[in-house]
Amino acid sequence: MPVALLIARVMLRAPRPFSENPLDRLGLESTVFLFAGLLIAYTLLHLNPAAVFPIMVVTIGARYFTFRTIYGDAVYWYLGVALIAVGTSALLRFVAWPINVAVVAGLVEIGFAVLFFVRRNKFEPRS
Repeated sequence: MPVALLIARVMLRAPRPFSENPLDRLGLESTVFLFAGLLIAYTLLHLNPAAVFPIMVVTIGARYFTFRTIYGDAVYWYLGVALIAVGTSALLRFVAWPINVAVVAGLVEIGFAVLFFVRRNKFEPRS
């Protein structure tokens, strides 16, 4: 997180986080669910290795739903739905992805990152 904040502040000129936001704690608290998903995925590593990445993708996607509340942007719901769809389709074998599902999830997140970056720069003039 510190490196991500440094990159956001220095390279991307992102504004400082609003420290008085009472929902900031929700971001930290939702990390517990992320670690729970890691534990579940790790437990399945020996039983069903193919399920590990899809379960992690679903867990990460589910966590993005709290970001809508924290940051007030419904696009996080779309990101969450996209990741859950990717993970679920791989887990239930609805889609045979030509590459690892983790790579597909990473590409989805990069696509949304570009969307967030473009939207922020379009609506917030630089000072």
